Amino acid sequence: MLSLRVGTKYVVSDQDNHRVLVWNNLPNSSTQAPDLVPGQPDFTSNTANNGGVSCKSLSGPRIMAYDQGKFAVADYNNNRILIWNSFPTTNFQEADVVIGQSSCSTNTAGTSQNTLSNPYAVTTDSSGKVFIADYTNNRVLI
Repeated sequence: MLSLRVGTKYVVSDQDNHRVLVWNNLPNSSTQAPDLVPGQPDFTSNTANNGGVSCKSLSGPRIMAYDQGKFAVADYNNNRILIWNSFPTTNFQEADVVIGQSSCSTNTAGTSQNTLSNPYAVTTDSSGKVFIADYTNNRVLI
């Protein structure tokens, strides 16, 4: 699991359950349930690509980034990066942008300038550049 702070929110990529967990505030007990679950329709579901490959499904999410109001998730098994133009506010909310695929309904690995193969991480720098660790292709894309 990998975590990220987004303002007061605490965000964890739960890769084996194919989802992201969001607490609106940093948990203060070990039993505090999350408030939101992007990648799944509810907190008890954990199917990879629940409902099929789409802009709202995940399969093995890894390292996430938040910058300039946008939230990005490296969707490892789907060979893509999903980006929400604003932080998700509902369970199973569709992403606005997909990087590494021609559409949200495909997940084929590739080695071209516009494709990815098991992206492990996404991050940004202070100038707004996006960096993607494209794991299986042994490269970093900027």
